[in-house]
Amino acid sequence: MPTLEQANILAKSGKLKEAERCFIQILENGHKEASLIRYFLASIQVQLGNIKNAIDNLNLIKHYFTHDSNFKNTFGVALLRSGDLNSAKLCFEESIKIKEDNFQAILNLATTYLKLDQPIKSEQLFKRALSINSKDPNLYLNYSQTLKAMDKNDEAEEIARKALELLPKNTDLNINLAAIMTQAGDYEGAERHYREAIKNNISAELQHNLSMILLQSGNLIEGWKRYEWRWKTPDYQLAHKFFNRPMWNGKRINNGSLLIWTEQGIGDQILYSSMINDLRGLASEIILACEDRLVRIFSKSFNFLKVISLSALHDDEKILSQISFQIPIASLGQFFRQSYKSFSGEPFLIYDIKARNKIRRKYNNLYGNKPIIGLSWKSSNPRYGKKKSLTVQEFVKPLLGIDAVFISLQYGDILEDIETFKKYGVIINQDESVDNLNDLEMFSIQVSAMDLVISVSNTTAHFAGAIGVRCWTMISSGQGQFWYWFRDRSDSPWYSSLRLFRQSQIGKWDKVLIDITKEFKNTKDLSFILKQNYGKENE
Repeated sequence: MPTLEQANILAKSGKLKEAERCFIQILENGHKEASLIRYFLASIQVQLGNIKNAIDNLNLIKHYFTHDSNFKNTFGVALLRSGDLNSAKLCFEESIKIKEDNFQAILNLATTYLKLDQPIKSEQLFKRALSINSKDPNLYLNYSQTLKAMDKNDEAEEIARKALELLPKNTDLNINLAAIMTQAGDYEGAERHYREAIKNNISAELQHNLSMILLQSGNLIEGWKRYEWRWKTPDYQLAHKFFNRPMWNGKRINNGSLLIWTEQGIGDQILYSSMINDLRGLASEIILACEDRLVRIFSKSFNFLKVISLSALHDDEKILSQISFQIPIASLGQFFRQSYKSFSGEPFLIYDIKARNKIRRKYNNLYGNKPIIGLSWKSSNPRYGKKKSLTVQEFVKPLLGIDAVFISLQYGDILEDIETFKKYGVIINQDESVDNLNDLEMFSIQVSAMDLVISVSNTTAHFAGAIGVRCWTMISSGQGQFWYWFRDRSDSPWYSSLRLFRQSQIGKWDKVLIDITKEFKNTKDLSFILKQNYGKENE
């Protein structure tokens, strides 16, 4: 039978799974200090990420520890990791009320306020924590992220450097500093920092982040090469099943089949599919596996290969066993997009011209014979969507006084937004016959019916570019700017029909809105946006 001493030794030596089993056995065998044992067990479970069981155990014994500051802090950490931010905040506040100088509780409360989007309160607490302990790297890490969220980039960089003085080889701290430099627009500085950090730490995340900087700056050959490190980072753990087949080297396959499989979001899959036509003639059999919702569109657009869904590929071991070579779709860039000259920018997705004309007639009959402008003002990207999106109050400004039909191309629940547009005198029409989340083929046809699209960086903009519809694309700065929009360009090498309007300051859309307003005002009428058929039609 394990003893409490053995369990504690395992915990202190970092053998957390073994320690957890010991504590559970001790509880099952009965122990006079059962509440304390359960507290130890819950603490271990928090470290292991076994959050539900940790919270269950802490709830069972919380009445024994009503005046224990560290218990309140531990409970707060469990709740924080479960995503219950408000309950976590209350626990940390109770912990600090019991013991005013509980450093960990103050640090955790500051981090919670940052997650609650209250950076001012977060900053105040970090300063308080600094007065207690100025040698904790996690303090400097989280404090710098708070300052970054407040756009205090110079101060954030200073604090981030102090963290690195304490742990110079730490991957997270190096990434944090470079991310702050990137947000501040110091791309050259971020690149230098990544290169220096990689000398001492061959981290996949450092390599991947450096690739983003290189690709964004147009250093495509080295950028693509380092981009292959993405498969060793936590964000890219989806498709290792394919890696048991040989990676394609870009050369013609005389005998055998080639699998191209898509990765990342819908917009990314569309963008990278612009390289599919470069594969013509390089293998006798080519299979493209993509997101289920793109199968019909890709099948019509790339008729020289076989298109299947990723889900079907995962479920069919027979198909996989017959593959000679494979490659993730973004990795085609190392062979086909080594310089800006290698981008054609031409449309590559085919749409149904009859269906397009039918939609245009419907809109003309409903709303009058005016230019049709499609609008999309939000991104749903879980990490950067907020940075890429505009409020209705911002987005509406260039639209005021424009005599056109406005069609919503925005996905998600937007009824409240449409009502807000109305308050400004701008009517946004929503076509409920188009399911722009699930029926992407119909959505692509709807986009093709537009004379002009005005969109943030999202799937709508990618569809417009891939089809060849004129699109004014609103690009954020800092971390919200994806690498493939490159830097300091008003055009897109990927899509010739796009014009890019960029933020001049991080988080500030003023210049973008002014520039788009000028585009409208400098023209006597809207005939300049009337439909020019750039795209590929399918009768």
